[in-house]
Amino acid sequence: MLAAAVIGLSPSVSPALASPVTVTAARQQAEVVIDKITPYSVRTRVAPITLSGTVKTDHTSLRVRLRWSNQRLGNRAELDMYAKGLPGAPVDKAHISSTLQLPVPTPGQATPWSISVTPVQLELTSFGVYPLSVEVLDPAGTTLAVQRTFLPYFPSGQSVQKTRISWLLPIVDQPHQSTDGKFVGNTLHKSIAKGGRLSNLLQAVENARNPTPLTWLIDPAVLDDVSALGRDHEIKSERRGADPAGATWLDRLRGLAAESTVAGTPYADADVAALARHGLDAQTKSAFEIGAETVRRVLGKPAAKEIAWPVGGYADHDTLDSLAAHGVRTVVLNENSLPAAPRPAYTPEAATTVPTVYGPMKALLADSALSQLVAGDVRAPGAAALTLQRFLAETAMITAEMPNLARGVVITPPRRWNPNPQFLTALLDASGSVPWLRQVPLTAQRPLPKGTATPRGSLTYTAQNQATELNRPYMRQVARMARSADLTVAVNPEQPPRFKVAVLRMASSAWRGRTSGSVGKNAVCPTRTGRVVAICKTVDQAIQEQIKKIRITSDRPPTLAGANGTLPISISNLLDYKVVLRLKVTSSDPERLRITTPPAEAAGTGPHAVSPSGGPVDLTDDVQIEKRNSQTVPIQLNALADGDTDIVLQLTTLDGTPYGEPVRVTVKATGYTAIALVIASGAVAVMLLSVGARILRRRQKDAE
Repeated sequence: MLAAAVIGLSPSVSPALASPVTVTAARQQAEVVIDKITPYSVRTRVAPITLSGTVKTDHTSLRVRLRWSNQRLGNRAELDMYAKGLPGAPVDKAHISSTLQLPVPTPGQATPWSISVTPVQLELTSFGVYPLSVEVLDPAGTTLAVQRTFLPYFPSGQSVQKTRISWLLPIVDQPHQSTDGKFVGNTLHKSIAKGGRLSNLLQAVENARNPTPLTWLIDPAVLDDVSALGRDHEIKSERRGADPAGATWLDRLRGLAAESTVAGTPYADADVAALARHGLDAQTKSAFEIGAETVRRVLGKPAAKEIAWPVGGYADHDTLDSLAAHGVRTVVLNENSLPAAPRPAYTPEAATTVPTVYGPMKALLADSALSQLVAGDVRAPGAAALTLQRFLAETAMITAEMPNLARGVVITPPRRWNPNPQFLTALLDASGSVPWLRQVPLTAQRPLPKGTATPRGSLTYTAQNQATELNRPYMRQVARMARSADLTVAVNPEQPPRFKVAVLRMASSAWRGRTSGSVGKNAVCPTRTGRVVAICKTVDQAIQEQIKKIRITSDRPPTLAGANGTLPISISNLLDYKVVLRLKVTSSDPERLRITTPPAEAAGTGPHAVSPSGGPVDLTDDVQIEKRNSQTVPIQLNALADGDTDIVLQLTTLDGTPYGEPVRVTVKATGYTAIALVIASGAVAVMLLSVGARILRRRQKDAE
């Protein structure tokens, strides 16, 4: 199965592969399309190889001819030189076939052509990759257009150590929900419906001729979002019924996952590098735990949680240590993050090891050229066929470089890949059927034994890599929201961690490059418009509203009509579940008003702590408040002087973390003066009695 290819037009692959062809095309005077190369690899010397296509030009007389070399390309560098038409490539010594005279073309219309040859005619003798090109000539013999391609030749009876090839297919998106069941847009429906990005990924694998071992990398937040879409939900405050596309897509994924290896990202594909850099280890832990549980719950099978793929394939040592701390034993990286030192003339094996504080970790290094190649935009006419032929040539070359040494290759398309499903199906069929490759799951890749493994340099993570992470001001706000979310769970740990999940959505790597404007300590969300802003504001508002449903109520300033008194503090719970928390009380002026505690029988909850100095008092007994109810907590006060004194009431979690905003109450003390006068009058009387007694004693002494 092979789609069309345009000769003279750029294949939509990585810039390094595509740009030289684009320049050549701009100088050409004809457009040549290869519809087919059949077969795309050859095994017998007499098997016909057919190249066919069309030509567009304004010329009235044209010829097409085939150029080739019977000298195989030596390595991937030569292959790239030939593709770009650089001087010194083997095509300089190419043979020329007899030319094919085309019918008189209609200007601007496609004129068909076809050429057939055999490996005997091409003088192919051994396993390797051979250069082919098709030229279009005018009557004077001037080349109007040329396209270079490749022909892998693997003769029958050839014996090689097959290259192990592993595909990591990502089911990753950006978060669509702010809080449970509340969507900030309707793009997810489009993505999972027929023709959508996430649907195309599944379709490509479903259409493959033979099921092949694949590894899916699935963001658990995608599973949650699609599941929520399949229930009654809300999109931009508009109530919607269940979307049947959600259940259909999940059923398709379950069927494919049952036959494949499934690895999960941290929940919402959290930016682990940014979390580690800013000390948010608790959020990293939650992302792994909630993510693993979500995959198991939705897909019905556990994810291979020991596999991780950092964003972009780059990670520093802190990130690797964080991953290792949460059970990751295999990390997928870009090959440039652990470059071979020195780089050998052949393609190094994909598997190696990298140190962490928890011991060595297996690192699988994705082949950059192949990953960029398959990720290219193949919508231009013929780009799919040209890219597929290049893919086959690259993989055949890897095996031919060291045919007696089995090595591994890992391919990682972009995280949010939107492939042409027919093209991806052709790639999977080809990689699962050509005789120089053996397709295996990611877990089957192993480092070579010592002595044969390629030496690697130090882990590379540049300042530019760091600059792509979620920025510091934004992560500061994520940390603030995480602390608030923790409060909603702390008052009742049995409740689902719905806001923890919402905060993890805020830490998604999808927001990289989209969080500018979140500057300053008082900033809550980025100031730019976009989905990240909508989710951020909605989540922050929902958390704050939840916290405010437990609060201290005070209708009027309390009055203390004596030196001692009891102040009733009412705490209301407007939530739909019981909460447990504590209360801290602080006097603003302990020299005027001291805080003690009531007797156990008055409090009704057992003994309380006493503050002899008049400072803060933690009510160490738990205050339990049933759902949609209130509870009164009595506080004992001791006035040392008349007048107004503020006390500060602060709800806390059981570990003493402040819950909500503090409440300031002014206490009026009116009973201290009278008591003081009594005490003062008694002192004067005692003094007068003492003075009188001395006078009487003196008179008695004088009388004697």
